[in-house]
Parts: sequence; C-alpha cells; structure tokens
Amino acid sequence: MIDKLRELAIAELKTRAAECDGLCGLPEDECYARHPVVVSALRFGDVLAVDAEIPALVDIVFSAIGLSCTGDGKHIYLSTSCLHGDCEYCQSNTGLCGNKTPASCKFCGSLCVHDCHGKRE
Repeated sequence: MIDKLRELAIAELKTRAAECDGLCGLPEDECYARHPVVVSALRFGDVLAVDAEIPALVDIVFSAIGLSCTGDGKHIYLSTSCLHGDCEYCQSNTGLCGNKTPASCKFCGSLCVHDCHGKRE
C-alpha cells in the first residue's frame, strides 16, 4: 500500500515540475507563482530532483495520494486505523466518537483502499 502511494506522489511531482527554472520569460515573481515546483536535476531525461518551497511539495503530495478530500467520493482514502495496522477498527460500525461508516471517508464516502478490505473498484 505504502509503495503504491509513494509511486503516485513521485509521478505527480515529476508531472508538475516545470523545466523553466526562471527561463520561461515571465518576471521572476510571476514565474515562481506559476511554477512552484521546478526541475533541479535530470537523469537520462527523467526528473531526478525538484526544487520547491515545502508547502508546495506537501500540497502536491497530499493531492497525489488522495489525502486531500475532494468531496466527490473519488480520492484515495486510507483509514488511519488501517495505516496503523488496526484493520478491525476500520471495519467496525462504531468509533471513539460513536457511529461511523465502516472503511470510508467521513466527508465524501470514498472507500478505504487498504488490502484488508479485498479488491475494490
């Protein structure tokens, strides 16, 4: 599971990294606003490293691995209990604060993607 999330985050960072590094012709402040992540190293044409402010990196990674709930039921949801290996809690009908929907995002209904739930679409 963690490997899958890692692959998604890496792919998204590579996709969003701009190769201009200030050479796109825009004024410097506008360039950095439009391209918050830039390529800092390539290996055989593949993005090896990026340069960005930490909040921009965090936003991209959270978005890529689905930790940012989009409200449409389509983000990648991993319950906290499954993340910590307590899969029985994730699948139960009650939580610490009372009733809950088993194995789904409380905001949009996306299903938990952990392997303990079996194959899901």
